[in-house]
Amino acid sequence: MKKTIISILTLALAACIALASCGGNDNDTNSKEENSSAISVEEKSTADSAESSEASDTVSADSSVEESSEISEASEDSEASKDSENSAEETTEDSSQELAVGKTLAFKAKYVKTGIDSSKTQPYAVVIDSDAELTSYYLTNKNACGLGADYKKMIRDYDVNFFEDKALIMVACAENDDTARHEVSKAVLIEYGGNKWLNLEIKHIKGDGTGTQTGWHVIIELDKEFLEAKDNIAVNIVEG
Repeated sequence: MKKTIISILTLALAACIALASCGGNDNDTNSKEENSSAISVEEKSTADSAESSEASDTVSADSSVEESSEISEASEDSEASKDSENSAEETTEDSSQELAVGKTLAFKAKYVKTGIDSSKTQPYAVVIDSDAELTSYYLTNKNACGLGADYKKMIRDYDVNFFEDKALIMVACAENDDTARHEVSKAVLIEYGGNKWLNLEIKHIKGDGTGTQTGWHVIIELDKEFLEAKDNIAVNIVEG
């Protein structure tokens, strides 16, 4: 009987030990599963953090690219603006140079021998922009300048109709040799010192040296455009 009870107790003790052992394994298993879960969560958190960091870096990089692009565009706009300003300045300078060079005017010229007005420095120019002024010039200078029949023949066509859109310049020249000739080569309207000027270039063509002293009137027909410079006329005699 006692042996039977001892055997039962021994079996019961063995069963308890087995249960305790199973329970410990379950706890260890649960602990391992919890630890594994915790590690998985931490790894996921770390991965999410890394992805978030990469996303942040990407956004930062994109922002940097956009800012760089904006800076580049602003720089290009600034350079384009400067180019435009430089172009405008160049255009202004070109216009100024063109104005300084001047505008060449169309003209017609006639040449007639006259006397010499010794009271005036030769050559000189007189502007006439009406038929009344033409008549006045003739009456005032016919004796001093010896304005005879040849001169009157030269001016007979300059009537009221002519002076509607044209005007004349009378250039008086003195010549030591009446075999010499003159030729108007250029009429240029320029701006100088804030004023309009008319530059007349007249070629002096030498004669054979056998002639006597005489005067010439060079009669130049121009559009009335030149009247802007009627108070500033320069006559340049050049050797032809």
